[in-house]
This record gives sequence, C-alpha cells and structure tokens, in this order.
Amino acid sequence: MNAATPQIGRRRLLAVGTVGAGAAAATLLAGAQDAAASGGSGPVFTDGPGEIVVPYRAFDSRSWPVGQGGGTFLAGQTRTIAVNASVQGPSADHVFLSITVTATTGAGYLTVFPADRPDVPVTSTIDWMGRGQTLSTGLLTRCQVVAGSGLFHQSRIKIHFAGTGQVQVIIDVAATLGH
Repeated sequence: MNAATPQIGRRRLLAVGTVGAGAAAATLLAGAQDAAASGGSGPVFTDGPGEIVVPYRAFDSRSWPVGQGGGTFLAGQTRTIAVNASVQGPSADHVFLSITVTATTGAGYLTVFPADRPDVPVTSTIDWMGRGQTLSTGLLTRCQVVAGSGLFHQSRIKIHFAGTGQVQVIIDVAATLGH
C-alpha cells in the first residue's frame, strides 16, 4: 500500500456501510412508492406501504438466548429468526437488513432467505476468508409472514452458515415493506 492510499478503520467502514444501507433502503422505498403513486412501471415490491424505521437490533447471536436462536453458529446450521413483529396487523413481507458477521474462526458464508423456503438457495449473502474477521453488508429480502394469536404477526427469515469453524451473526433492520 502506498502513502497516497487512504486508510479507513474497521469501525468507520462499518458505520459508513450502515449509513449506506439506510440510504439504499430510502432510495428503494421512494422508488417503489413513486412508481405506485404515478401508475408507472417502476419496481413495486409489495402491495403495502414501506417504512424507514429507526434502525433496531433484530438479532444478535452473541447475546440472544439459545432457545431464541442465539449462540454461536456452527458450520452447516440453519436457523429461523423473527426480524419484525407487529401487534396491529400484518408484519412486513420484505425487510432491508444489515447483516454483520464477527468472531469468525474459519472461512465461510451466510445465506439469508425467507423462512417458508424449504431448501437453502445456492447463493451467498456475505462471505469471509478466515479467522477474526468482522464484516457487514446490506440486504433486501422477502420474509415469511406468520400470523399469531389475535393481531400479532411475525416476519421470519432463515440464516444458513456454510463453511468451517464458527461465527457470530448480528442483524439490524433499517426498513420494512408491506406491513
């Protein structure tokens, strides 16, 4: 690396990535709503409105109880995670997420997909090359909406870890669509 190459710390890179994910979510929501309002043929993701939310932590394997999907991910595991819940009607059928992996002990990748899909897609949402990495990416994904008792509903995704070793996973929600 030469002296003219700017250095960006890991925390700054993650902060920029999170801000970028929020901006991308805002752009997607605005485009979908504008297209729907004008009768245009632009991308319309749902038949309901979108909402940019105050970002919140939907899941953290480091601190969530094992019975609620928490604990270190091991190679080959698939877990179902509730990323959005509503007590006032249907939950979001799409969410814009920030996925972070940390405390990696080997190389691998995560695949994020709707919880009602029976098979794991042959895709990678985020991948890493070895031990001790912390990486983050943004993702717009469809969710399985599960009706609960009364007006309570949940939006669920699955996370599959392929690779070697172990990894911790953090999911933050930046926007919801179709709630």
